[in-house]
Amino acid sequence: MADVFISYHEKSAGELAEQIADALDAAGISSWCARRDLPPGSNFARDIPPQIDACRVFLLILNNNVYQSLDVENELGMAFERLKKREAITILPFETENVTRKEWLRYYLFHIQNVKIPLSDPERI
Repeated sequence: MADVFISYHEKSAGELAEQIADALDAAGISSWCARRDLPPGSNFARDIPPQIDACRVFLLILNNNVYQSLDVENELGMAFERLKKREAITILPFETENVTRKEWLRYYLFHIQNVKIPLSDPERI
């Protein structure tokens, strides 16, 4: 199981998620990204929860398309449950643009500080 689980909206942030996962792994930090690590035809409901249960960092790539993904909402909910139980997990939102916080996202991230790195500075990723 990986140290970092990466959650993202596939169509708008899948490529970025894979790049981040590759960069983390190259730096010696194990990561898990569905696009890269989930075999085609896999069952998300069966294969993703163990990854979230085992990670130390839940990295949430945020853009305004995140609201189109029920998977992201479910994944964040699972990570938040671990946080509420005081398990060893850090939820790290990574905004790639200014995100309008809708209700469910505000609920989960109310006390969590964002990381904002402009994508125009790829050396920082």
